[in-house]
Amino acid sequence: QRFWGTIARVGDTIGRALPVGPLSCPELHEIFMLSRGLDPVRIHVVDIELRVLAAAQREARQTGNEGLVMYHLVDVATQPLPITADIVIAYQVVERTTNKAAALATIAAAVRLGGFLSVMTPDSVEGFEKLDRSLWQRTAAVETGCRGGK
Repeated sequence: QRFWGTIARVGDTIGRALPVGPLSCPELHEIFMLSRGLDPVRIHVVDIELRVLAAAQREARQTGNEGLVMYHLVDVATQPLPITADIVIAYQVVERTTNKAAALATIAAAVRLGGFLSVMTPDSVEGFEKLDRSLWQRTAAVETGCRGGK
């Protein structure tokens, strides 16, 4: 299962780079599967591309999770996120921005104190303790300069 998930992500990365055909949303599918026992009230999907949000909408519809998901078109390198959350998963987000430091700061600002952040690229995240290869826990309030919508 992990192997096929990796293959799907690689294919999706290539698909996102080439504006051809519909995209899949393997990350959201994984989140649905992993959060079954948690009964989340809301899952927010944020991206800079409408076609990524459309792929997430298709995935939510196909899995019967339409009412659970909200979608936000936001450039995380220049705009604050309109939410705060206990868990923020940001795969292939920071990597696709022109200002990686600003994007990471914006994403990190959306995590509540004590909450979790899952990102692939950074060596460190200010105000967070590294728990695993790509999992961080917010341990301190951080002044990021990002405001609004929180």
